[in-house]
Amino acid sequence: TMGMQAPYSQNERLAKRPRTITIKQGIEELSLAVNSQDRINAINALLSQLDHDDEKMHDEEIRQGAANALCQKLMIALSRNFHEHHDEIANICRALRFVYRCSANVKNESFKQIGGDLLPLLSKVVEHSGGTDPCEKFSAAHRNESAQPNIATTADPTSHAFRPKTISVIRHPEALEGSLGALRNLSSAPAAEVLMSRHNGFLTLLLDVVSNKDISVDAKSNALNVIVNLAHCYENKASMVESRGLLDTLVECTLNKEDLIRNASACGLQNLTAHDENILIMVKHKSLLSAVIKLLGDENDETREFAAGTLQNLSVSRKNSVTLASFERGSVVNALLLVMAKDRHAVARNRSTWTLANILCAETLFSIQAHRGLLDTLAVVAAKDTLEDTRIQAALMFKTVVSLLQSKLIQYAAAFGKQRSQSHAINSTKGTSTNGTSASSVNGASNGASSAATALPPKPS
Repeated sequence: TMGMQAPYSQNERLAKRPRTITIKQGIEELSLAVNSQDRINAINALLSQLDHDDEKMHDEEIRQGAANALCQKLMIALSRNFHEHHDEIANICRALRFVYRCSANVKNESFKQIGGDLLPLLSKVVEHSGGTDPCEKFSAAHRNESAQPNIATTADPTSHAFRPKTISVIRHPEALEGSLGALRNLSSAPAAEVLMSRHNGFLTLLLDVVSNKDISVDAKSNALNVIVNLAHCYENKASMVESRGLLDTLVECTLNKEDLIRNASACGLQNLTAHDENILIMVKHKSLLSAVIKLLGDENDETREFAAGTLQNLSVSRKNSVTLASFERGSVVNALLLVMAKDRHAVARNRSTWTLANILCAETLFSIQAHRGLLDTLAVVAAKDTLEDTRIQAALMFKTVVSLLQSKLIQYAAAFGKQRSQSHAINSTKGTSTNGTSASSVNGASNGASSAATALPPKPS
């Protein structure tokens, strides 16, 4: 599941709207602007033209060179003192955020052209917005970085490589929100997914934003949704789970009081669990299952859907069945049954039903069937759920539970009968030595008991 496009922030809504110009004029003026004031005027004029939700118009803006011109001006602005030019930088990032609300294909082609330059530029804006001072200029070497994801560099301090620093004081929130909004929109481009996740220090920088209590909800939500989008790419999933602090941060965010944060973290967990190896790792996380169970009761329908999807993905491997069924005395199963019976969101009910069906097997039968109202819930869901697929799965589960219980009862009855047969045989031997009771008569009684026990009709629970 991809993260949604970045919403407009209040600061962007209040942006100044200078003289009216055409998009083509605005891009030409921006391309020709040399000094700082000319750049500022051109950017402010262009902002009013880019602030809309028409995807086709954004496509045309990029075709006419808007993104390329903005990237060029951002590079120039960042070569100056950041804190003196932060307004200009913020407006450039805001314009990039707007223009990358274009179609997926145009966005992807644009990133192929300028993404190698634009990614480190936007990363620098995020870093410097937090109060750190720029100590190096940009070079073409940025586009060729191939360092492993999320590993901070220890290179020579004079190196041009991107070196993330801990964000402390938030000096320029407008620049931070604009750059993260642009990164969020860009991160949904297939060409950007792998490059972003492997860009040296990039994931660390995003996690730093999410963990900072002084950063706005809008900025944190955008940072989380970059992670969500990158986790959508299958090539990124394994390395992201192994990235230091990433899984812990997502789990912690599920407890956040802000709906946007909980929703994004739930989506991130669902994306990361859509991987065969990850589900064996993530199910062992000390707090993940408890967090997801809590999300199943979230007020947001989509968040509950993502939580149920996370459990459904975890349940795909039979190796996880016992862990999920037995976790905290069956709390996962209890939560799933509650969603199946009472949740208003059909997709959440469907995913919970599939999860329970995946968990159910011979090894987990008795722990699951012990849950109060199991068969009643399955019967009601099979008869009344609004989705046909959910009804079918519930009916199949009902049949499976009854069938497995019958099989187990037959096995227990056979074992019980064998035990009694052995017990009577021992008694008959002793009886022969004391009172002359024939072994044949005792064996006859034993055979009768064994037969009766074996013939007991299996009774469904």
